[in-house]
Amino acid sequence: MNVVLFYALISALLVGTIQLILKHMGKTEDADTLVAWNLIITVPIGPAFYFWATPTATEWILLALQGVLGAVNQFTATKAFQYADASLVAPIDFVRLPFVAAAAYFIFGEVADRATRIGASLIFIAVLLIAASSKGRVVCTVMTPPETHTRRACKSLIPFVRKEAKAIE
Repeated sequence: MNVVLFYALISALLVGTIQLILKHMGKTEDADTLVAWNLIITVPIGPAFYFWATPTATEWILLALQGVLGAVNQFTATKAFQYADASLVAPIDFVRLPFVAAAAYFIFGEVADRATRIGASLIFIAVLLIAASSKGRVVCTVMTPPETHTRRACKSLIPFVRKEAKAIE
């Protein structure tokens, strides 16, 4: 197996694991708390100090931007997993392939090959199908267990759900 594909596969498995952990922890913790702990735990990366080279001003800006975007990404992903089934949220993550391919074209001049363009098209079609099929799904709130997600059970929770929605706004 190609080492690049091996690394990508390991990365995909780890991202999936993280998403499931966020889904589980999101039942009892706020997204703010989870993002804060993630930053606190991951910032002091010990081995990096051995290879440290002081970044240039541009690199500092890019590192700061990466940190902000990563925190926003973690927050929005956590919120999504709190309010919907993992089977609905996780596939949406694959939309990043077409976005990265487009950005690579505009920023670096990289042209995606035929397989990437076909894959990107299939991802968009799949996401549209998921979005269309999710219209009938009932998701009450993060605090209700999935087995209670029926229209009847959610009707009794409408005041609570409205309170949650107002808190999000």
